[in-house]
Amino acid sequence: ASHFKLVRDNLAISWTHTQLFFGMLLRMPKLIRQRLLHKPARHWALLAERGSYHGMKLTLGCYRLLGRSGTRLFIVPIITYFYLMNRTARNASKTYLRYLKHVGGAANKSLSSYRHFLSFGNKLLDTLAVWNNDITLDDIDFPNSELMDKAARQGGVIFTAHLGNSEVARALSHFHPNVIINAVVFTQHAKKFNAIIEEVNPQCKINLIEVDSLSVAMTLKLQEKVENGEFLVIAADRLSITEPSRQLPVYLLEKKCALPQGPFILASLLRCPVYFMLCLKQPEGHFKVIFELLAESMAVSKDTRLRQLQVHAQTYADLLSNYCQQAPLQWFNFYDYWETRQC
Repeated sequence: ASHFKLVRDNLAISWTHTQLFFGMLLRMPKLIRQRLLHKPARHWALLAERGSYHGMKLTLGCYRLLGRSGTRLFIVPIITYFYLMNRTARNASKTYLRYLKHVGGAANKSLSSYRHFLSFGNKLLDTLAVWNNDITLDDIDFPNSELMDKAARQGGVIFTAHLGNSEVARALSHFHPNVIINAVVFTQHAKKFNAIIEEVNPQCKINLIEVDSLSVAMTLKLQEKVENGEFLVIAADRLSITEPSRQLPVYLLEKKCALPQGPFILASLLRCPVYFMLCLKQPEGHFKVIFELLAESMAVSKDTRLRQLQVHAQTYADLLSNYCQQAPLQWFNFYDYWETRQC
């Protein structure tokens, strides 16, 4: 038995299709305008990381042909091209500098988005230089090295950020055999970056730990490394690729943004000292390593877990705000960082 009415129901179906078709024609100009003016946000990994990887490959080619000094001159037109062609990154840079000026950290009128891009180009060049041994310990100032020596006896977690040049700090393990640094990464581009570093210097083997999720087995593996006196270095300033919704709201440069829960949860599970580390380039060309104790332990109670993690995340964000004001052009998150989901 069928309840389908051959004539009536076919007419109803045809009328529905007709309404949808002509309704689409009426809405089409609005839909096209929205598509052009409001492009869907893409995750930071598809914007910043991919661009930096190709920029690094291009810089490496120049470095091999022209050396460090020659590449420094040749990198200007390359960065100019990226500045002109990448509107998303350019707008993100302008937003960051505007927020920085609002808190009084960029009073110098010479600070500009274009100089911000040039600073990023020089950062890529310095990354190649440090792994090629063109930057040595003589070029690095480490005023708080005693804390590092003390910390190396028990290991711990080091939170860093995309501020300054973390590669110079990570190279300290190459200069100090007694300091074992493991880079804990959450991005799909990490292997590509490390492949470039090995092209520069095959003897530079970086301890890389890729983490997709915090399983029990992975946590035990990381805990064993800390107990052996090793460091786990994590960039804690970008949301997870796989779980961007797991975030901690904080204020950075007095504007609301979000940090990932993952690094702070991991530190709380390991119950070890947590440090804050940056490497900022100084005007004279030297590098200054910032190394501070963030918390003796981030262990949290079950009932107030998220609130306690958010307190630690805000402490981290306050340090970032402070050092952004000291090195305004060394912030290298070229996407809408203050967007709620960062993706």
